[in-house]
Amino acid sequence: TFFESKSPCTPLDDITFTLVTQASMDRIWIMKHHCERWPSPLPISIAIYLPPDSLLDETFVAEELEIHLACDLKRMKVAVVRGNSPMERYPVNLLRNVAIRAATTTHIMYTDSDFLISDGLHDDLMAMAPILAKDPLAAVVVPAFVYHTACPERFTSE
Repeated sequence: TFFESKSPCTPLDDITFTLVTQASMDRIWIMKHHCERWPSPLPISIAIYLPPDSLLDETFVAEELEIHLACDLKRMKVAVVRGNSPMERYPVNLLRNVAIRAATTTHIMYTDSDFLISDGLHDDLMAMAPILAKDPLAAVVVPAFVYHTACPERFTSE
């Protein structure tokens, strides 16, 4: 399995997190926000899907992340997964598992490619570290919220 702990019977001394996600190239723009909100030099692991007919390669993906999206590649594990068939569906489970396997920390924070993490998420997770260190079965549920900027009149008081 790829969900192994350092020692399932012994409490951890030090909790560390990797931000883990997956994306296709049309969703990679969100990585700019993840890189800004997940404090450097904390690790990020991402699996990026390229369709089989894509002319893009790993070098282009790395340049896109580093140059255009301002992500520091020194703290990132980037795996590029090329599809096998034009009829293949987006392999979300495969991509998630590839990104998880690349994480080397005690814990991961997995986010879907369409979710934007909040400012201070790492600090909030670290506040839970004492609980996570004591209980190998403990988990943290991070709520997802949507803010509709296209409808500002819905949020004004009358």
